[in-house]
Amino acid sequence: MFQLERQEKILQFINQRQTVRTQELCEMFDVSPVTIRSDINDLARRALIIKSRGGAMSVQRWTHLE
Repeated sequence: MFQLERQEKILQFINQRQTVRTQELCEMFDVSPVTIRSDINDLARRALIIKSRGGAMSVQRWTHLE
């Protein structure tokens, strides 16, 4: 699977679940924690998700609270 494909699926998964752990994504995509952290960092830089310790959260989760 290509990086952009994986990131799109990660984003969809996070938006569905609201929060996700790095380890869960590693198992789901069968990649290393370094790869998932890189994907999370990239998605967070583009303001598509919010990085959290050990995982990530949906931006949508926080926009509903405002």
